[in-house]
Amino acid sequence: MPALSCNESFSVIVLTWDRPTLTKKALSSVIVNTDWTHGELIVVEQGSEPELRGWLARQLLKVPRFKLLESGENLGIAPGLNLGLRVATGSWIVFTGGYIVVHVGWIPELRRLLTFPNAGIAALACEDYLYAGERVVQNGVAALEGLYHTVNGVSAF
Repeated sequence: MPALSCNESFSVIVLTWDRPTLTKKALSSVIVNTDWTHGELIVVEQGSEPELRGWLARQLLKVPRFKLLESGENLGIAPGLNLGLRVATGSWIVFTGGYIVVHVGWIPELRRLLTFPNAGIAALACEDYLYAGERVVQNGVAALEGLYHTVNGVSAF
């Protein structure tokens, strides 16, 4: 895979469904901690309560290229992400959930990881993984330890 350019476009697809406090914290971190110069934000909203849908609609003013897709019902993870993928225009895609809090520099770090030879997918551990408003994982390394394994002598996640 060739090295990524600094101006290569990207699409961040966030899946949301209810949990307003959690979703607002996570999505706010994505909005504030991302340089949107070459990126777009796609939120796939899967039938949350009106309060959360209204808040999501107001976020349109904070990101230059923001698409809010409302499915009207919880489609599930894969179908919901596929809905966002259909409208994505970026050269590379980032999937995240409405419960992952990201920090400054997360997009450049993903780009850097994708420059490794034969890299086709990159993942960053999150510092804060929230579920039902509670912090589940505070250390990103701990978040990945259970997912790391070896396949035919090749390290993989």
